[in-house]
Amino acid sequence: MSTQSVHAIRFHRAEPTAVADILAVEAPLHLKVNGESWTTTMRTPGADLELARGLAFTEGIVPEPHAPIAFHCVQDPETGLTACVDISVAPEFVARPVEGRRSMLSSSSCGVCGIVDPADINLYGPPLIATAEVHFDLAQVPAMHEALSLGQALFQDSGGSHAAALYSQSGQILALHEDIGRHNAVDKAVGALLASGRLAEARALFVSGRVSYEIVYKAYRAGVPVLLAVSAPSSMAVETAQRMGICLIAFCRDDRATVYSHAENIATAAEIKESTSWTA
Repeated sequence: MSTQSVHAIRFHRAEPTAVADILAVEAPLHLKVNGESWTTTMRTPGADLELARGLAFTEGIVPEPHAPIAFHCVQDPETGLTACVDISVAPEFVARPVEGRRSMLSSSSCGVCGIVDPADINLYGPPLIATAEVHFDLAQVPAMHEALSLGQALFQDSGGSHAAALYSQSGQILALHEDIGRHNAVDKAVGALLASGRLAEARALFVSGRVSYEIVYKAYRAGVPVLLAVSAPSSMAVETAQRMGICLIAFCRDDRATVYSHAENIATAAEIKESTSWTA
């Protein structure tokens, strides 16, 4: 159940009309690792196993992409929704202990809010890409944006969800997921490719909203060198992308885009003019 109908009163020029509005569902999901409580995240139900696996991966709890994992789910008897997912994995694959890492509720809007220790916001690590390894063509962006928009069924119904899509080098969608939380959408997409063993094929991540530090860090953890967004980045997102070797491109809409970091990995203006009417 990803949407829910609610009664509301819509006003147009001060005239009220009773309506049945469709909203994206937000519900808690408790996550455990080997029976030990880790965190509770607010998410849109659906792809819960992908969310659990993706979150454990991008947060460095279970960083091995091919780690053998089993999931045990507990349903809420009242709603029928999954209330808890317990990730079962051999101890040698658990890189970081979960006890005390997120004792607060992790909200759907901010992935940092539930972190207890500010040291967990680790900005350090080797750069992800070198100039010779990535040569992203901005001419792909309009088609990538269109594919992202067409895949947002939940948003079309409710207007209250975010989407994240992972693309191959050629600009083909490998995974697309929606959620009321921006970070959850990314984790679901990453988790889906982890499950299919195709995460290494992902070369670009496209998100439907703004870009904060956490989105950049999740792209870094997933090994994705190009990050695109429909809306604006934060200052910390730009700083982090520059440091982590990620080409960050935002305001990707209406045939426009702004490159904020590692512009050396973008096709030259001459190449763009030869292939498209794109305006950067």
